[in-house]
Amino acid sequence: MPLDPTHLTTAFHALSFISQRYGVSLVAIGGHCRQRRLVWPRWLAMYLIKRHTPMGLRRLGYLFHRYPTAIQHALRAVDNEVATNRRSALEVAAVLADFTKTIDPMPLKPDTATVGSIALPNSAFSL
Repeated sequence: MPLDPTHLTTAFHALSFISQRYGVSLVAIGGHCRQRRLVWPRWLAMYLIKRHTPMGLRRLGYLFHRYPTAIQHALRAVDNEVATNRRSALEVAAVLADFTKTIDPMPLKPDTATVGSIALPNSAFSL
């Protein structure tokens, strides 16, 4: 089943958002380094994408060059961290709130279409 362009746009927006928020490059988020300063933002990016798109574990794994079980581990790790650490819970809540504000639909002009939070002219994108 082909992926809806809005979901892919939301996924890349989440990656960019986490990259800017934590000062980590997109290459580092997608990389294989296991340093905590890189792993936590990577896990949060996975968490945001899973929450805001209907992407399954296989598609997320493809996006992050990881096995679906690694994605599942990351999602569980974030949930566990939120449940056991108040500071992490507040951080994740703030990240979710700030990210949600950035993807709210914007009013469109009649001659534009939307892909995620990006407005495109109708001539460039056919619905």
